[in-house]
Amino acid sequence: MIYLIGGLTLFFGTHFYSAFRSRQSERDIKNTLGEGIYMGLYSAISAIGLALIVVGYWSVLEALPIYAGPEWTRSVVQVAMVIACVLIVSAYWPANRIQHQFRHPMVLAITIWAGSHLLNPTDLKALLLFGSFFIFGIIDAASSFRRAKLVQTGATLRNDVIVIVVGLGAYVLIGAFLHPIVIGLPIW
Repeated sequence: MIYLIGGLTLFFGTHFYSAFRSRQSERDIKNTLGEGIYMGLYSAISAIGLALIVVGYWSVLEALPIYAGPEWTRSVVQVAMVIACVLIVSAYWPANRIQHQFRHPMVLAITIWAGSHLLNPTDLKALLLFGSFFIFGIIDAASSFRRAKLVQTGATLRNDVIVIVVGLGAYVLIGAFLHPIVIGLPIW
């Protein structure tokens, strides 16, 4: 459990720092260090934190059960994950209306992923993992909407359709192959 907690601390420490750091030119550490060094350190610390989260999560063989949700929550999670997959794709596909509408679809997708997984039967390690991402998603969304500049031009119906189709494809790929192999649980 120490690796999981340490990983969550490193991962979210870097992300919270980034979300709330000074943006004033003379006080911004990104300007002081240079963007390349700052992003390199940020990425390295985040990657180490993420690796510790994975190792820590899987090293806890038995965790204290917290609650068992009703069976219908599986359907809610499945629908939520379709939405989250489309949002993730929209975050990285250029000129689409979904990205424009939600401004930070990646943060929203992570929040939906974590929040929906909290509906499933949950033990202590899952509560720590999903609860941390869910809380961070809410706080980061509030912070990033405050600083966001709504700039998006050239959104097309073609790009919107691509985002939805690729998002649905990602959901099917994750559901059919990745989730059962990596997590050990089928989603359907």
